[in-house]
Amino acid sequence: MNYLGSVNKLGAAIMALLMGFVALAAIVPSASAAPYESYSWIGDLSEPRHSAAAAAGLDDKIYMIGGFDSGWNIMSSVLIFDPVTGETSYGASMPTGVWGAAAVRVANGSLLVFGGYSSLGTIQGVQIYDPVADSWSIGPVMPKALYWVAACVGADSRVYVFGGVESTGDPGNSTMILNTVSNSWIYGDDLLTPRWGSSAVLIPSGSMMLIGGATSAGAHNVVETYDPVADSWSSGENLSNTRTVGGAVAARNGQVYYFGGQYYPYVWSYDSEIYSSAERLDLSGGVPWETIGGIHVASFGMCVDSYDRAFIVGGWDGTNARGEVYVWVFAEISSPYQVVITSPADGSIVSDAVTVEAEVVNWMGGGLWAPLMGIDLFVDGVLYESQAGGWSGSFVWDTTALADGSDHTLMVRGYHLDGKVVEDSVTVTVSSESVEESVAAIGQQLAGIQMQIGAMIVAMAEANASTMAYLDAQLGALQGVLLLIIQGMEDANASTMAYLNTQLNTLQGILTQIGNGLTAMGAGQTAAMTDLNATLADLQLQLDDFQEQIDRVENKADTAGTYGIVTMVLVIIIIALVALMLMMARKKP
Repeated sequence: MNYLGSVNKLGAAIMALLMGFVALAAIVPSASAAPYESYSWIGDLSEPRHSAAAAAGLDDKIYMIGGFDSGWNIMSSVLIFDPVTGETSYGASMPTGVWGAAAVRVANGSLLVFGGYSSLGTIQGVQIYDPVADSWSIGPVMPKALYWVAACVGADSRVYVFGGVESTGDPGNSTMILNTVSNSWIYGDDLLTPRWGSSAVLIPSGSMMLIGGATSAGAHNVVETYDPVADSWSSGENLSNTRTVGGAVAARNGQVYYFGGQYYPYVWSYDSEIYSSAERLDLSGGVPWETIGGIHVASFGMCVDSYDRAFIVGGWDGTNARGEVYVWVFAEISSPYQVVITSPADGSIVSDAVTVEAEVVNWMGGGLWAPLMGIDLFVDGVLYESQAGGWSGSFVWDTTALADGSDHTLMVRGYHLDGKVVEDSVTVTVSSESVEESVAAIGQQLAGIQMQIGAMIVAMAEANASTMAYLDAQLGALQGVLLLIIQGMEDANASTMAYLNTQLNTLQGILTQIGNGLTAMGAGQTAAMTDLNATLADLQLQLDDFQEQIDRVENKADTAGTYGIVTMVLVIIIIALVALMLMMARKKP
């Protein structure tokens, strides 16, 4: 498994675990918090590719379009890399194969590919790929033919295309703006510094930052910012190094990153020095670009997905085309991830051996996870068990020796690779009786009700003044049992079905009416008594089936079904008692 910050390649067989660590919690950028970033190798393309256009689809797959293969052949194919599985598939081929193009994804999910260099030279066309239909169409032609342009979708949903190499071979200084609704182009203010091979990113202010690039004199480090509202350019904080044909991203942690690229002093060639580093700029200002970690290849293909992860795909190492895919993730060090106890719930009642489940959950719109080096369970502040890290933890906590009704705090603590500690806790109450045991006890109490009714039948057959007093006592005892049932259900589960409690209340009401009618009841047995006896015999069979069901209850997942059976039995008892009440009404003098 490749953890964040690790570059060890452990094989494509575990690529499905990628989503377990490449996403971090959504946070608001803050200038006061230290930035956090890390990267990992996540797989290889099915074939090496460089100088291609790259974009992330709405499906968060990475689309590598055109470019050169390892034999310097201009490609028209589309490589589709799935970060979840680590596998590459192919899309429909481009109408015109190009290298040095730029690609962006627009609101409807289409991928727009601008310019490029084909076997016929620099092209002026816009090629549009629909990932859903896997088909290509031709978009509105650019005002001029260009390759090595920079492209960026603005806050206004228009597409901005900057600079590039013109058909004359000179670096361009144009700002071209595409309205994707009207499919029309206009020009914006000219760049302050003509260039090609630069990278453009949209920053939180709504402006766009154009970073690095090259002129006929060689690569440079110039950074300029374009304000689309004022249609004007201004100078920015320049890179620490001269870089071109790299990749950039404005990250969620308030930083702008520039990855890789090449350096050449005068005449550009693929033999130029390859940068294996990145640079970072704090948008809050006051701090120059600083060089950070490595990326291993020139980032001739880079894109950002909907989770603000930066994917560096393929590239050139100065000698060969590459097929590796790396992912960079960004966050604030103050809260890059969290661990959550998923079971038991806070405030729940537990008993016996309790399974404590925890997950590393970092919601960024995709329900994704991140790994931990280790996970510990603490009970009331005391370490109970330690486990190796991963994406989840499962502990078995024995409560059998704990006092009935005692409250305890469970805390899960996770340790991330960068030393960050994350925690979550819940408070639970220990019961000496399990949910299943409580339900079984209820079954026994229901059986007791049946016996109480049977005793009333016998007493009614021999009705006299002393029997009437006996029946009064029996009814009082029966009502007490029902109160115990209600209490037992509350102890078994705080969220006992309201319908079941309603049935119990109805049963108590019927008993009250029976008790009120006893003083007026005469002696002797009527035909209704025979019907009642048959009903009670059926009740006994139902209770026997219920007891068998209780015996089969093995876990809490069966509890809901058991409550349903309890409800059914109570309905039967109510029917029997209604019959008893009717019978007694008939026997009134």
